Amino acid sequence: QPLPEVGVLIRSGRRMASRLDTLLQYNRAALGGGMVIHRERTDLGAACAAEFELLRAANPASRIEFEIAGDAMGQFDASAVREALGNLVNNAVAYGDEGPISVRVEGLVDVVSVQVFNTGHAIPAAKIPALFNALQRGDNLRPDEGRTSLGLGLFIVQQIASAHGGDVRCESAGTGTRFEMLLPKAVLPAATSAIDGGAA
Repeated sequence: QPLPEVGVLIRSGRRMASRLDTLLQYNRAALGGGMVIHRERTDLGAACAAEFELLRAANPASRIEFEIAGDAMGQFDASAVREALGNLVNNAVAYGDEGPISVRVEGLVDVVSVQVFNTGHAIPAAKIPALFNALQRGDNLRPDEGRTSLGLGLFIVQQIASAHGGDVRCESAGTGTRFEMLLPKAVLPAATSAIDGGAA
């Protein structure tokens, strides 16, 4: 059984590695005009369930719930989607209140929906589009998160969704905020240029 101090160091190391990887992804997206993904046939529900277990272990003070519905099989870059889910959950931890965070993966007819909901202060509608800009942070960041937040998490989420030919939505009201990624199950013509560098 690791000592508590060792657990803290492990979590800190993972967090730093995640921040550095996010910076690398940002540089690639900014310089190359988009994010490169590598699709393969994947059960996105199972992939997100595995990521959820890591996120729950990394955030022991947060109540994070998970559910899967429908058929989530399709052509996805599972690693990239897991990264996006991690960014969304980390964003919910940073900006939400003490209420539970819910993660839902739902397979629809042509798309898979990945949703993360947290309770807390509502985001004014006029500010929502700017959340997806690079180096942008919200107004209600928890004090202990301010030192490590780069303001790139939602930008990376949008880049990953766009590379899949999908989109990201945000709805915020008095009870909380929901982010939803909609990812097509099949490769769309508009997305092929972002896959594997668009090689013919």
